[in-house]
Amino acid sequence: AARFRVTLIRQGATPEEASRRAREAALAVSQKVTKKMFDMSTEEFADTGTRNRMIGQSIGEELDLAGMGDVLKGMDPNQREQFLAQSADRFYGASNRAIKGSMYRSFGNLQNVHRLTNKSTMDETDRQQMQARFTAEMQEAMSPLGHGTMLQRAVDALQHVRPDDPNAQF
Repeated sequence: AARFRVTLIRQGATPEEASRRAREAALAVSQKVTKKMFDMSTEEFADTGTRNRMIGQSIGEELDLAGMGDVLKGMDPNQREQFLAQSADRFYGASNRAIKGSMYRSFGNLQNVHRLTNKSTMDETDRQQMQARFTAEMQEAMSPLGHGTMLQRAVDALQHVRPDDPNAQF
């Protein structure tokens, strides 16, 4: 928000107007950019350049959708790219600082939070839980097989034999 505020002031906004618009912009885009960040793959997020480019792109898109894109339109393409890259880097740094004082502090940093809570990790967790449930159900269903003494199995076989069964030999 601070960089956005400074940019607004450079473009002629009063400090009060710049502060108000920067707060509005931060509120408008932060949740959506965070959601898009967690949709990134672990590989994309681990690469600093890719992460900053994708987060910067999300910030630009969300500013446009929130009606704040005019600030970016006043920049040449290089300035815009630099602004979004620096904003993405600050977003990442601010998120890491916020984690240290949150219920996620035991995770250590945003990389670990992302690694453990992104969509692909959650999908894999669901898949493994479903596989474990299936395996447990199969083992439970098959558990009576092979149990008991030889005498118990013989008595069980005799109790269930049919008189017309050609395999029943005495």
